Amino acid sequence: MIEVQTSLGIFEGKAGQVFLSYDQKALDQQKYFRGGKLIAWSVAHGGPCIKALDPCLFQLMCGQEPALEQFDWNVLPDPDVQSKVMRIQQCKTTEDMTTLRHDLEDWISECGIPGIFNAHVEDIPKIYAYVVKHYIFLRTASMIHQFTKGMNAFGKLWDIVKQNWIAFLPLFTNMHEPLSKAAFKALLTYNYSSRGTNHRQAEEDTIYSWEMILNMIEDKNEIRRPPDFYHWSR
Repeated sequence: MIEVQTSLGIFEGKAGQVFLSYDQKALDQQKYFRGGKLIAWSVAHGGPCIKALDPCLFQLMCGQEPALEQFDWNVLPDPDVQSKVMRIQQCKTTEDMTTLRHDLEDWISECGIPGIFNAHVEDIPKIYAYVVKHYIFLRTASMIHQFTKGMNAFGKLWDIVKQNWIAFLPLFTNMHEPLSKAAFKALLTYNYSSRGTNHRQAEEDTIYSWEMILNMIEDKNEIRRPPDFYHWSR
């Protein structure tokens, strides 16, 4: 798995937080397919897997929509792109916007955001997210497709990963750092009943208790099961 990350030529970035590289020669040589197949073999035989994909990239590959407005541009592998993305994020005033358009509007437009020509300062967070998504995901779509095709060559494994992406996070991403409460909640979706119903009231009581537990975990307090745990956990 270390060799797949470092020597195959299909990944780039910091150790433990890599992105798929944009390499057409490697694509022609089916290297992304080979890398996906090797990783699938590792997973299927109880190996360590890669544990190195950037978490936002992994979520995008699994059909999720992470909050890219909060993406850390420092992890991008290209210093020039880092500089440009940083300037977008730091654009706060009308004057900043005028300078940004003058210097980078063609580059931003080429990232699939022609709206930069008419954008305002309040649009910057969304523009930032679009640029990040283009650079780490859309730009390498052909490489990602070949990579996941390689994984699917072994028992449709990527389809299983995609359907159960939260369970596979520890295998594909570096999770040495514990998840924060906010990051954990971002992985969840609550499907409530209609407002005003008895079910909705019970659900809101349950989520309130769940929030208390998350707060206790984040504060590293001992969790004591409340007497009515089995009632509200249903």
